[in-house]
Amino acid sequence: MALISKEELEEMYWGEPGTEMGSYQISKIVGCTPQTIYNYLKKYNIDIRKRENGECMVDTTKEIISSQQKEWLKDNPNFWRNNRGKRPTQKISKKQAIDVFNEYNNSNIKYKELSKKYNISMSLVGYIVRKEHWATKHLKDD
Repeated sequence: MALISKEELEEMYWGEPGTEMGSYQISKIVGCTPQTIYNYLKKYNIDIRKRENGECMVDTTKEIISSQQKEWLKDNPNFWRNNRGKRPTQKISKKQAIDVFNEYNNSNIKYKELSKKYNISMSLVGYIVRKEHWATKHLKDD
């Protein structure tokens, strides 16, 4: 399964003038390395932009890239779920972490079910349950 489709990659890489993204910026959205994006560009036979004087011909200031990433993600709300469950950095409140911990320990619920219920990764559920998460480190064993 591909991390990104040809159409998505072309749209992000070539986009409208002034909205193009480089392989580094695309890799941050997709959750892989810039080299992986470069490999997909070659695999999909997408023309690579040329550099002038060692600089990419596209303005890549953080403000522009950040807003472009946000806009692209708004237009593709299921991107993280469609790409092997990869999600951006997850934040969970202390109360939610304790709820996850208590629910796991007081019922027969599985990591996968908690992951879906709280919209977090199964690995984060594991950290919480094993008391490796900052919010559950203080909890005492029963």
